[in-house]
Amino acid sequence: EITWKGYLFIMSFFVARAVVGDFSIALSANNLLTFLPLIIYNISTLAISKVTTKDGLNTAISVFTKYAAVVSLLQFAGFLLLAGSALSFFTEGNTERIFYLAALLGIGTTISNIATPIHAASLLKGNANKYLTRVMIPAGALIVTGYIIASAFFVPETIILVYIGGMLLFAGLGYMFLREQTGARLSFELLTDSEREVLSHFLGKISGKGAAKKQYK
Repeated sequence: EITWKGYLFIMSFFVARAVVGDFSIALSANNLLTFLPLIIYNISTLAISKVTTKDGLNTAISVFTKYAAVVSLLQFAGFLLLAGSALSFFTEGNTERIFYLAALLGIGTTISNIATPIHAASLLKGNANKYLTRVMIPAGALIVTGYIIASAFFVPETIILVYIGGMLLFAGLGYMFLREQTGARLSFELLTDSEREVLSHFLGKISGKGAAKKQYK
């Protein structure tokens, strides 16, 4: 939210009001992409806070980053399918351009959403003051500088590329900080043993109900 407000504030000095208006609508639409990942962030924060071992932290950040990635990518795909029609229904003006801007912004937001468990772990298990000085301030300073340069000298869409690059930088710095502070690392596995057990139990329930219905018939 702070990033987006700063984004519009800087743009207002360099581009026409109509362009800022289009970006504002695109940003509002893009805000829908943060709801479900925020829930995952809150859950991951609770889970990570209870972890006491390095192996447990590795598992927690890997599992929750995987969940964040799956949810974020699926909702972004749904956004691309539905946002164009919704914008045409609820807004006036150049809806195709607004959709184009919203889709580009969605790339950066999706990157940010996927990295939320990493930032949660960095804050909870690392030094919060060092996180501020090594991750948030450097990333924020570079992003704001990029916004100013892009707004002053390039087409408005360039600012979105700065946003996407900024979110990649923020995620990368956060992961490097987490590695340095805790030694934890991401390890991706399609299904963990506990997830397989839950899935097997769930499928067993479904197949059991199906068999019971056949016997009843």
